[in-house]
Amino acid sequence: MHIFRRKPRAEKRPRPWAVTAAALLLLLESTGLIALTVHDYPAPESIDFQVNSIGGFFDLMNVILSPLTYGWLGLLGLLAFIGLLQMRSRAWTTAMFVQGGVLLSALILYLRSNPPFTYPMMLFGIFMVFYLHYNDVQSEFRSGRQVENGNGPQ
Repeated sequence: MHIFRRKPRAEKRPRPWAVTAAALLLLLESTGLIALTVHDYPAPESIDFQVNSIGGFFDLMNVILSPLTYGWLGLLGLLAFIGLLQMRSRAWTTAMFVQGGVLLSALILYLRSNPPFTYPMMLFGIFMVFYLHYNDVQSEFRSGRQVENGNGPQ
């Protein structure tokens, strides 16, 4: 049965320094997001569950969901970090998704409360978007997708 046959593996290509640097920067960002989750997550006794208005409900959701968002983005960033190190084709897309989430959450923070870590989040996110679009990084994953799909050079 040909369903269970393994696909031939593409030949392993060396990881360029630009991809390694992008992965390490993503690890740094993910670690920061997870640290921010631990720092910002409220203690259970500090949450007032007596919400009397719609505004109070949204404030409660903001207190709980904001750190959870950082945590999920941090974990997704760690997965993208591992994928970048292993030269997985979807790792670049995942890393870009993480950057979009970081920039969106930084923009929401800026518009709502403007904590001091908003500007570094924005600057690092913008830098990562530019670095992930750097030709050496992007071309490695573009050629990886072609090789995995069988559309690579013959």
